[in-house]
Amino acid sequence: MPDKGGPDPRPEGTAVARPLALSDNDQRMMRIKETTSMSITSFMFHDIRNNDDIRFRNRYTLKPFLTVAEFTTQLDFIVSNYKIISTSELFSVTDNNQYAILTFDDGLIDHYHIQPLLKDYKIRGTFLVPAGILLHNVVMKSHKIQFVLSAADEKQLVREILGHVRDHDAIWERFSHSRFTDNWWTPEMVFVTNFLRNYEDHETTSFIVDRLFDKYVSTDHGSFARRFYLNHGQIAEMIKNGMEIGGHGYYSNDLTALSHEDQQTDIASTFEYIKSLRQDCDLFFSYPNGGFDHNTIALMKQNHCKVAYTTESTSVDRLEDVDLLRFPRISAPETLRR
Repeated sequence: MPDKGGPDPRPEGTAVARPLALSDNDQRMMRIKETTSMSITSFMFHDIRNNDDIRFRNRYTLKPFLTVAEFTTQLDFIVSNYKIISTSELFSVTDNNQYAILTFDDGLIDHYHIQPLLKDYKIRGTFLVPAGILLHNVVMKSHKIQFVLSAADEKQLVREILGHVRDHDAIWERFSHSRFTDNWWTPEMVFVTNFLRNYEDHETTSFIVDRLFDKYVSTDHGSFARRFYLNHGQIAEMIKNGMEIGGHGYYSNDLTALSHEDQQTDIASTFEYIKSLRQDCDLFFSYPNGGFDHNTIALMKQNHCKVAYTTESTSVDRLEDVDLLRFPRISAPETLRR
């Protein structure tokens, strides 16, 4: 039976930090540090919580995830090797140094609970939140899919999904292949995720996702969301403590899947929410799923966005050579391997 509540949002217990191993990409960044006078690396984080007393634990094998101890280890490494700045401080970088910006996506309550740790390190993080998710207490579609996959057998999910569409063989062939050569997921897991996120009939996929979430996870989406995401009071406290808040779409939908008009509404509504939090703030954004097109960039300019983060995994060697509305970011959990 589905649960009426939501996941335990608060990290509890302690975890032992494992030695930090450098990936090939991070070793490349360290070589850049030795051969260039300046570099700027933006690190991206999502879930940060301990997993020793957490429900739907299987979800955290599906995506990059850090325990609090592992996050602390990564902070130690970043602080030791970079000068950390906030996104707004990007515009005043003048000296030759190796800079890092720490960004946090999805508006997770995890980010409120690691805020004291950032304060201890004197770090001003940039937290990029999905405005509509927080305002209306709904669960992000991509998160619903992750929780469903963690709670149900993927082969059963495929059978249930195919029961809602025609041309089963063609649909299966189209969505069951991963674009990543090193993906450990089964074809069924790939299909569930790809179909529910990318099939053109969004009304159908939203109906299926909601039905599966009701069946396998929780029938009370509002309660689940309130336990999983930040609330207005927590965001206000974070701003008071020097943290920066930017946008991550209204419902964190891939903007490239939206019409120009819907993109316009999504972006404008997101920034309206951000400005309601603090009138004098610069506007920052991270593209949900890394998706943007020429319409998106034009709308960012129209809405006076200063910096928009992509998921292009690289660092910046010369600030004047980068488009600030296509600013690259590196996934910290994947690059700074646990």
